Amino acid sequence: MTTCIGARCPDDALPGERLCWRHQKRFESGGGLPLVSDMVTGDPSGHGRYGLADIDTYGVACHECGERLISVPAHVKKAHGMSIAEYRAKHGLERVSLALPPDGVERRHRRRPCRGCGTPVERNRRWCIPCAEARDATKQPPVPKRRPLTAEEAGLLSTCDPDDLPELVRRLQGDRVPSNAIARVIGMSPSDMSERFPRR
Repeated sequence: MTTCIGARCPDDALPGERLCWRHQKRFESGGGLPLVSDMVTGDPSGHGRYGLADIDTYGVACHECGERLISVPAHVKKAHGMSIAEYRAKHGLERVSLALPPDGVERRHRRRPCRGCGTPVERNRRWCIPCAEARDATKQPPVPKRRPLTAEEAGLLSTCDPDDLPELVRRLQGDRVPSNAIARVIGMSPSDMSERFPRR
């Protein structure tokens, strides 16, 4: 194998060619042959090194601003207004992964004060554990939207005088009894029930 003729390139040339795959690709796309002044892996490039991704447990460093991120591509487009292809070409990162696997991330949590006592709590929490427990102990249980019709109320509906029925139905509806349950007991279809006794 022969070495690539590109300036300062340590890679082997492609079989039957005089350039490595990276410089051959550059030459074919109209980029010309590499010069001595061209960047090589390890040269300073923005906030990083040309051809190298700076990765640690906090994320991947952006070569443009130095910020550590879990995934660089979305950040580059939004914060720096350049496509990921332009970013990769500028910093020599064509073959480098710019995202961390989900299990390799140690997120830096911003601490904020507890709403109850002001002690610092982790991100995504509003209350410290003692304040949350105290708040939950004093919290009223939620009132259900509907309640079932009791046997006693069903008996009243079935034996009720027709003149007193509207008043009884209104009282039961106001007490969160579903209109469908009332309609079944008095032998009325749900559509007739909603027409004669609409909920207010």
